[in-house]
Amino acid sequence: MIKMVTAFTAEADVSEAAISEIKRQIDVEKIKNNAVAVIECHAEFIETGVMQAVCEALPFETVGITCSLPAVTGTSSPLALTVTVLMSDECKFKVLSFETDEASKVADACYETACKFASDGNFPALVLSYVSFMSYVSGDTLVHSFSKGLPGVPVFGSLPISDEADFSRSYTIHNGKYTEFGAVYLGIYGDIKPEFRCTSYRAGTMYQTSGMVEEAEGTYIYKIDGMTAWDYLLEKNITTAETYQNVITQPLVLTYHDGSVIMRNCLNIDFEKKAIVLSGHALPGAIVDFALITAEDVRNSAVKVADEIAEISKEASVVLIYSCATRLWQLGTNTTDEIDILSDKLTGKAYSFAYSGGEIYPMIVDGKYINTFQNNNLCVCVI
Repeated sequence: MIKMVTAFTAEADVSEAAISEIKRQIDVEKIKNNAVAVIECHAEFIETGVMQAVCEALPFETVGITCSLPAVTGTSSPLALTVTVLMSDECKFKVLSFETDEASKVADACYETACKFASDGNFPALVLSYVSFMSYVSGDTLVHSFSKGLPGVPVFGSLPISDEADFSRSYTIHNGKYTEFGAVYLGIYGDIKPEFRCTSYRAGTMYQTSGMVEEAEGTYIYKIDGMTAWDYLLEKNITTAETYQNVITQPLVLTYHDGSVIMRNCLNIDFEKKAIVLSGHALPGAIVDFALITAEDVRNSAVKVADEIAEISKEASVVLIYSCATRLWQLGTNTTDEIDILSDKLTGKAYSFAYSGGEIYPMIVDGKYINTFQNNNLCVCVI
């Protein structure tokens, strides 16, 4: 069994004050034999040195990311640092990380790191994954490479994010050290049965075009239903030449033959190639629908997931939640609506929440886990 305790501080300038506040909320003397902490914070905490000081003051390993609007158990702030301690007498934790400055080495490093988790023949029951946001490397590449090294193991986690439009100052964290180019993973070994829930916009406001992707490579979709991707958008009245911005940051829903459903944000239109540029991979053969997401869609989908996890979390101790930063932007000025919905439904149960630069989520298809890289989703892991 795994237990979870959380702590929160908005003290970004004075390390001693932040450490004192964290330790008031976490009784270190009562921590189980095996423990590890997940750190989620605004990038300001890294640049002031507070994040490193907090990690060094804790008597166990720390992993984590920068994020937007971190929250724990009814408390949230855009400028905050949260500590989520996972502890157990029965389960064991193993942390591995890597750092590289060459994009060509990232996928191989993910695979090699995954293999190390099972080097003794013992596979983890769950891996929490925190992989750097790199515009030149698709999140799919990183997730699939890691999963290849640990077949059948569910992987749940998030990419970091920051307030900047180019997502600079997006860092992964391991024991107080941080990097823009790397990853940190937490393997959990033991008799646990994690459950996962994820939103789906199929019940939301959809352009039900259901076209087939005929030509795609990497993050580019070139042809849909015999037309260039751009001509398809015009033909289906999804956009016009004057209002093409309305598809940017709005999600696409890709449905594959194996039953997996992937959310993707449209980042741009490449007019020279008449292609749609996505935040992750799209593969030929996928059925694509285009979504028009409103703040009300975000709230409604949060209510649906909150209802589900309120039931399954009654006997659980760990609730980890990541929501795409695009959902936060879609809420406009009502920035805490999604967090408030979840908090109300969980009725005081400990949870950890953060807005994400991309969600790593294990789907179950035909009884097997398929680890996916998602956008525009609210994803939950309950242990």
